[in-house]
Amino acid sequence: MKAEIATMTDAEVMDEIRDRQLGMTERLFDALESELRLRAAVLGWTGNPLQQPPRSVLASIRSVMDADDKRTRECDAQRALAGGAK
Repeated sequence: MKAEIATMTDAEVMDEIRDRQLGMTERLFDALESELRLRAAVLGWTGNPLQQPPRSVLASIRSVMDADDKRTRECDAQRALAGGAK
């Protein structure tokens, strides 16, 4: 189970960011960049939207990776149903 970001130490946040980035594909990095830009726009942040506080970056990474995992599970389920219908 994922720890709540608010209760994590700075070192734990940075470790998780580093660990998760190792497994990211180019497509996921692109999605992360979009997520960070959107988050910056919604919150009215100025400056480089890709240089947000680590906790915001981690929240975006989790969001992007969770959405990708959900899409993968849904596609796998649809393939299984299509394969069983043959």
